[in-house]
Amino acid sequence: MNLKKKILIIEDSADIQETLSEILEAQGYSVELASNGKDGMDRLINREPPELILLDLRMPVMGGEEFRKLQLQIPYLSRIPVIVMSADSCVNRRANVLKTERILKKPFHIEDLMNLMKEALPTEQVQSP
Repeated sequence: MNLKKKILIIEDSADIQETLSEILEAQGYSVELASNGKDGMDRLINREPPELILLDLRMPVMGGEEFRKLQLQIPYLSRIPVIVMSADSCVNRRANVLKTERILKKPFHIEDLMNLMKEALPTEQVQSP
């Protein structure tokens, strides 16, 4: 039985995907990647849901805001916590629309991500790298 918590990273930057994936896997998480919101939504619907989603806002095909609106419309998926990652200067003002207060302004420190993950997954023992 696999006890690893699954994290879905929805991010169009391959470099950010790779970096976050390596860090989180080293911390004992199972990581799944999606390069846009449509791919992320397909993964949510067709696979076992993750315990947490790391979501970029600006992506091709379907952005993070549209993804989040769809996620919130599906009851069993709406309960999955989301940490929004964005370089957008007005992302904090959009927290209400996104229905999350877990926002990381890019570039961010890994320690800040780990702290938000502790908040989102309170029963987890997340270690700093």
